[in-house]
Amino acid sequence: DAPAPFAIADADLDKRLIVLGEIHGMAVGQDLDLAMLRMLNAKKGIRFYVGEFDVAQAASFNAYLADGDEAALRRVFKFWVEEGAQWGNKEFFEKFRRIRAMNATLPAERQIRFIGVDRVQDMPLMAARLETLLAKTPPDAWPGHAKLSAALSAPDARTANRAAAPLPQAAVEAARTMPADAPQGADPAAWPALFETVTALSDRALVKGREATIVAALERLARDPAYANEHFYGFWGQFHVLDAVVSGAKPMVRLLNEGNSPFKDNILSVNILNVSSDMMIPSKGLPEAMRPKEPSVAFPYSLDSPLLLNVNGINDLVAASKGRLTLFKLNGDGSPYPRTSKLGEVGGLMGMIQPFTVDRSSVGPHGATQYTVLAKDSPALTVLTPDLVGP
Repeated sequence: DAPAPFAIADADLDKRLIVLGEIHGMAVGQDLDLAMLRMLNAKKGIRFYVGEFDVAQAASFNAYLADGDEAALRRVFKFWVEEGAQWGNKEFFEKFRRIRAMNATLPAERQIRFIGVDRVQDMPLMAARLETLLAKTPPDAWPGHAKLSAALSAPDARTANRAAAPLPQAAVEAARTMPADAPQGADPAAWPALFETVTALSDRALVKGREATIVAALERLARDPAYANEHFYGFWGQFHVLDAVVSGAKPMVRLLNEGNSPFKDNILSVNILNVSSDMMIPSKGLPEAMRPKEPSVAFPYSLDSPLLLNVNGINDLVAASKGRLTLFKLNGDGSPYPRTSKLGEVGGLMGMIQPFTVDRSSVGPHGATQYTVLAKDSPALTVLTPDLVGP
């Protein structure tokens, strides 16, 4: 594992939600995520991991952690590989093996468990999960059972992932009549999972936008009596972890710090910035005319490049850094970074192609992010090829 530069103030580690953010594609993020998870579990007993995956994918992760059968794990990664998503990489896959080995050393009450809060990604997997859970409930348990069962028989129900698709539409009505506690005859152990699945499908129809969906799921989690005293950790793309308006859009952390969210002013955000590194991009994610025959390509990536890609304020961090990984507290006394757009304005050619600008007036009182890890010389992630995830 990479060294963990996590000399984070103990009071900051008491936040209800702790998030680590990255620009996807570099291997150091996977190592730092595992190091962060180990540290939080050891120091604070945090065991619930929330991230960029849906409830069915999280269930597959938990199934692998429980029994070690990699079939469920490979099913999720196969979907990501076929979608050309950067999550479909060898380092992430190997991290699950390490988490399972870590769980084997922990008492049951501290073992890591994944909770899906993202918008439905893999509809075929969600449909299979729904069907399995419905089978553990009598057909007359509640009116939604019949509606969902009928929707599963629709021609494209198991593949269509849009708001107006059969399963999300059926779930809207089913969720309205679904009791929180298992009705007579239903498997009480399976009912919470069914409730979570139906709610997530309903969100796909009712909640506009991915960020709003994630926020709705996290707020339900925080208000659930089953998690009343629990804290949460997750690894996210950089946009999600910023407490500011970014290029006109509100990220997850900004939304959670607004209104009456249970997480308001109770979030710790740590962000990774990379220099002198390489980024993996799946070939499928490139324009067709640029796609090589290889499954992925590695591009040089450095946020201090004056012409290609640069971030305002990055040179100060580079000058003050020591070694491959250096942790900076951005909202500490005397820091030039809180309430500014430093480390939030992207310049250079890539900044023109894909603007990423933090609105200074929107930055939260504790800064857009509270800590940054400056990471040097990270290799690119390695894409999982179809032969490694199975047919």
